[in-house]
Amino acid sequence: IKEVFRHLDPSGEGLVSRSEWGVLELLYKEIRFSIQEFVKFCERTFGDDLNATWEFLDISGDNSISEDEWLQRVELAGYFGPSLPIFRFLDKDDEG
Repeated sequence: IKEVFRHLDPSGEGLVSRSEWGVLELLYKEIRFSIQEFVKFCERTFGDDLNATWEFLDISGDNSISEDEWLQRVELAGYFGPSLPIFRFLDKDDEG
């Protein structure tokens, strides 16, 4: 939460103005669009079953994908969009 607040308060004054608050909606739309584009890429590349994408990404086979695995495999698959924000959005527990 503190990171979000710092992002919304770029001046560091400790207050978020109405216009700064509007950035949150833009960020949400951008991440949503990025996820949609990534899913479309995965469907084109691996087929409609996203489990095939998971198998490709989880090279260690431990049923989790580290940030390093994610970045390596997404690039290897040929996706050059903004993948790190997608990973961080999916990584709910922040364990990477």
